[in-house]
Amino acid sequence: MKIRDFLICLAVVSLLGGCVRYEDGRAAFSAGDHTTAFSRWQVLAKFGDARAQNELGWLYQQGLGTQPDPLLAAKWYRKAAEQGLAVAQTNLGIMYNDGMGVLRDRREAARWFDLAARQGDAAALNNLGVLYDRGDGVPEDNLKAADFLKKAAELGHPRAMSNLGLLYKNGEGVPQDEAEAVKWFRLSADAGDREGMNNLAVMLDNGSGTSIDAASARALFERAARLGESGAAVNLALMLLRPGKGASATDRITAYAWLNVAASLGHAQATTMRSNLALLLTAEQITEAQAKSLGLIGG
Repeated sequence: MKIRDFLICLAVVSLLGGCVRYEDGRAAFSAGDHTTAFSRWQVLAKFGDARAQNELGWLYQQGLGTQPDPLLAAKWYRKAAEQGLAVAQTNLGIMYNDGMGVLRDRREAARWFDLAARQGDAAALNNLGVLYDRGDGVPEDNLKAADFLKKAAELGHPRAMSNLGLLYKNGEGVPQDEAEAVKWFRLSADAGDREGMNNLAVMLDNGSGTSIDAASARALFERAARLGESGAAVNLALMLLRPGKGASATDRITAYAWLNVAASLGHAQATTMRSNLALLLTAEQITEAQAKSLGLIGG
């Protein structure tokens, strides 16, 4: 490895006036200079540096420092993945799972996730667990799903914590245990996962596996919704419109605003719910709600 590093420095000295290091690209990326990060990592990637190849794939995927190009993203992920870099194997698996830059192939996605999972990559363990839970690209196997998700959760992967909580809630691959579900949802929410927040809020709102805490549930629904969790936006709207609560005009306007957000995020039922609620609002109130919805995400 030392010899290769030395040769890279010699090879690019006339181009850049000195040695190019992976850390130079990382420093530029951290400073928000994606163009410089791209140029640094591109040089190293062409000389076979797996970390730089993976980073170059990410930049192409996100369109940072260059035009977005899923084909080139997949190409560079593959080069790094074939060298055994776990994070690149996971990223390539995601490309196959989503059909980005390659034809969608869940079996191939599972293969790359498995290679990364064998190296202890938490994201790969989570993704493989999800595929086994769904029977997508692999045979449906709740026991394997639970095993992979538990390993990922114990490594601190926030989404895996939420996914494991769902298995405990539903008794799939593990004994049904709502208190254990709450534990994992809480850990996920504390780690900033929006699905974990929404799932914990549902448990708190219903008093499942824990005592009822409507105030905390509402705060979690709103926090998750502001992060773009469409289900949480719908759940928050439902809380505001709950029968027997005596929803005020302000509550109905706010509920409409959140349903507007959920609809924009693609929630299947939000559009119909919004249309039904509109029958209870004046034209002026709908205009107010639509304006209000614009400032909800990311706020």
